[in-house]
Amino acid sequence: MRGMGAMVVVLILGLAVGWAQEEPSFQVVENPFQEEYALKLGEPVKLYVEVEGTRFADFTLTPQGNVEPGKTVKAQVVINGTRTASSRAEIVPVFLLEDVNGKSLERVSPAPFKVRGSRPFEYRDTVNVSGDALAAAAKVWVYLEIR
Repeated sequence: MRGMGAMVVVLILGLAVGWAQEEPSFQVVENPFQEEYALKLGEPVKLYVEVEGTRFADFTLTPQGNVEPGKTVKAQVVINGTRTASSRAEIVPVFLLEDVNGKSLERVSPAPFKVRGSRPFEYRDTVNVSGDALAAAAKVWVYLEIR
């Protein structure tokens, strides 16, 4: 019976530690935000930055078909975040795809979008990108401006 009590205590402590985990810390940065990240198509790029009252958790660039050299490919951009300020804001996102050496491949410019104050958001847009750029992309330069 003692073993069972010890297991219950361990289980309760494990659950308490899981609940106590904090959300990621967001670095406050200047507007506009610009930074280079490693890129894997279809996988979230963790940003964890706050720009003028807007927190950006991550973004994902996912091709919507086969990536073939010489062809244009539709890709979905998803940006997740929260507007912590109470006012509305317009966000201008730009992504510069780069190869492994940092050579510029293509500029990806989803449409600017508006977010309401004090709310989380998930923005989705479809963009056209060259298959050559997507195939060679290993890095992305992220530019986010709040207006």
